[in-house]
Amino acid sequence: MEPLFTIVMPVFNGSRYLREAVESVRAQTAGDWELIALDDGSSDASPAILAEFAAADARIHVETQANRGVAAARNRGLELARGRYVTFLDQDDMMHPRALARFAAAFAATSIDAVSARAVDFLSSEGARRFCAAETADSGVSVSESPVRDVLHPAPDSMGVRASVWARAYLRESIAGIKFPDGVYGADDWVFTMRVMAGIKRHATLDDVVYLHRSHPDNISAAMPMRYILAMLGAVETVAEEWCDAPGGPHVPRAEFANALASHVHLWGIMLPCLRRRTQEERRALAAALSRLRRKGLMPFTSAGHAMRCFFVRFGLAALVPILWRKRFRSMAKARANHAEEVG
Repeated sequence: MEPLFTIVMPVFNGSRYLREAVESVRAQTAGDWELIALDDGSSDASPAILAEFAAADARIHVETQANRGVAAARNRGLELARGRYVTFLDQDDMMHPRALARFAAAFAATSIDAVSARAVDFLSSEGARRFCAAETADSGVSVSESPVRDVLHPAPDSMGVRASVWARAYLRESIAGIKFPDGVYGADDWVFTMRVMAGIKRHATLDDVVYLHRSHPDNISAAMPMRYILAMLGAVETVAEEWCDAPGGPHVPRAEFANALASHVHLWGIMLPCLRRRTQEERRALAAALSRLRRKGLMPFTSAGHAMRCFFVRFGLAALVPILWRKRFRSMAKARANHAEEVG
């Protein structure tokens, strides 16, 4: 008999928090589920931990593959999924005990393709357990028939469409054929989310916390390497091609897409790079990525408001100019030098 839910969990050297993640699935008040754990070539105790859980609970299925990355693991999980609905869990996070029950109620009450709920960050396992044990009231479900518009023009009082794939459940048949992109280092979930929103008809939001995201130094979002930042900027180009230009896509005007994603580009291209000291090579790679976005019409002119909020202001506005307008900056400098030679 097919389960109601499939939870897909990619695993790579996740032994530190893996038990808590799996136990949070086993603690679900709705028991009609299967957990597909994809071990992506772990070299720590993760395979042994997963084998132990699989032996104790027939609802847990483990597949091992050579290391191919989180996107390939998630895609394989979608291929193996048998549930009517699919959701995702990261190896270091936890699900609220009523997560699947709340998702099931939303699907039962409305005719939707996907439902998004809220997530909360936590630092300690004890804090997460206290949060899960607290009594919470169920909220209503808000349904939209324009998922693309929800991304581009979210309502002021809405929670918008989060880039991550967790804290969201999908009708499996509605996302058939949609894949996570390989080789984008951390940006695969954002591209997948955008592909889903472009491909479905009805999307619901649930104002309940169903997912607990663990904050720790090993998170890619905490480390913020330049490779991750460049991948997120590259993902903007990928999604723009699919949303604006591709046959069968939503055919969003490029200017509208660029304006809607302006804060995203400014965040990843300007603000976040300044949180860490960057090498000259990294700065050059960032400048090239931003120049490419500007050439493709995907980086609108930085407003004074954005500039005042960006971290570059803290380090000197002069640092902002040569990166955003590198070619213009160089051509002006060259013109001044030529003028000086002529005058001399």
